[in-house]
Amino acid sequence: MTEAKLLFVDDDVDERTIIKELFEEQHFNDALYFNDGLSVLEHLNQIEEDAHLPKTIVTDISMPVMSGLELLKILKATPRFKDIKVVVLSTGSKQRYRE
Repeated sequence: MTEAKLLFVDDDVDERTIIKELFEEQHFNDALYFNDGLSVLEHLNQIEEDAHLPKTIVTDISMPVMSGLELLKILKATPRFKDIKVVVLSTGSKQRYRE
């Protein structure tokens, strides 16, 4: 199982590519990239030791299969994952997302 300090989640391949390139330019190679919240949960559930859990997850809000908000709710309701820091972002301007 590959471990990483940061997981980046966005269904937009261009967004993932840009972020990956920015991280690599800064010599940060300790990240994994996912296209939806469900794939993140599947990854987390495969990690056997809590010490190998990521420190931070950066997730888009609006994604198919499982949104970033759904992912956040599950992470915070799961004792094993509740201490992982989560940054939620969106390029959308919907008022409900800001709330």
